[in-house]
Amino acid sequence: MREKLGVAPISNKLRESRLRWYGHVLCRPLDAFITRGRLLKIEGKREMGHPKLSWEEIIRRDLEELNLNDNIAYNRLEWKKRIHVVDPI
Repeated sequence: MREKLGVAPISNKLRESRLRWYGHVLCRPLDAFITRGRLLKIEGKREMGHPKLSWEEIIRRDLEELNLNDNIAYNRLEWKKRIHVVDPI
């Protein structure tokens, strides 16, 4: 159905959106509120069973999947080109 409509899989579009936001967050100065929040470590334990992934863990998986690293995010044009998901036409 997606191919007939020319729409990329939603999981790929969600990954693109997460990585686009991550690129913005990385480029913020260290004293920015969002950067301090990202670097904040929360102590305690998670519930038993399958632990939920943190945003940072999901981003790491996305970066591994696309074979990217944080340094590429500082080159905005290259970052955008590498994370962009093209809709099949």
